[in-house]
Amino acid sequence: MSRIRVLLVDESETLVRGLVAWFDDDPLIEVVGAAGAVPQALEQVLRLHPDLVLLDAHTPPAGGFDAARRIKQVSPAPLVVLASFHSSEAARQAAAQAGADRFLAKSEVLEGLSTIARELLEIRRAADSPALEESGPQSQSREKKERERS
Repeated sequence: MSRIRVLLVDESETLVRGLVAWFDDDPLIEVVGAAGAVPQALEQVLRLHPDLVLLDAHTPPAGGFDAARRIKQVSPAPLVVLASFHSSEAARQAAAQAGADRFLAKSEVLEGLSTIARELLEIRRAADSPALEESGPQSQSREKKERERS
């Protein structure tokens, strides 16, 4: 089973080390990189092509909200999850306005990221499903040609 590739962005090295250790045994999440500042995060998004960026809302120098806007301009854009110790409605609205796909309080990160990873994997499986390919018009014309040959 493929894993969701995650880039962690937080100025706290202790928090990043803890998240890396926590997700090390997670069958759904592969931490592919970590950054402590926005410029590093942007460079790693371009180089590593993560599926998901977990971004601290207060990442220096410009902050996670600005970084979320810039990351979402990358093509293909990863899912951006902003996290903060302050989980007010205003913070959630600011995250949405910045283009973040989700907002999590830092107390929700462990469970929340696992849930998001499961959702992404389900979407990926549905997109890769042979049943979808087999029921399309190309499949039907292929089957018709095979019948005509027999």
